[in-house]
Amino acid sequence: MAVLKLDGANGVIAYPKKIVTALANGAIAVGNVVKVETAVGQVPDPATYGAAGFIVLVTAENNSPLACGVAVTAAADGEEVQIQISGFNSTCTPISEPIAIGSTVGSAASGEIREGDTHGNTAQPFAVCVNAFTSATADGALLI
Repeated sequence: MAVLKLDGANGVIAYPKKIVTALANGAIAVGNVVKVETAVGQVPDPATYGAAGFIVLVTAENNSPLACGVAVTAAADGEEVQIQISGFNSTCTPISEPIAIGSTVGSAASGEIREGDTHGNTAQPFAVCVNAFTSATADGALLI
């Protein structure tokens, strides 16, 4: 049987994750769900950087199909922000509802997470719950 790799310093399981750097459109706090900014003319402007995905902002709608990850650093408008786009994450907080293990997870209108109960062209989950969340408490975890 394979054994999960432990980090050499403190024996904590080394959960895999992928972090990327983007620019913040507006203030972003650690744990906020972020989405790709697609509106040309924003500051910073996605058109200036040649491709969507380099500018992110806090989600402003439930189950945003543009949700791409969770902020792992805070940033002010126009600053660099580190976002986790895949892997194990335990830094976000749900809106006032519990989320069960195995549930799909989407964005909420305030950069929080919610159960991804709607699936369609305009609403998509971006993760799955792997450790249950109690109501409005950052006590669970996602696999993005």
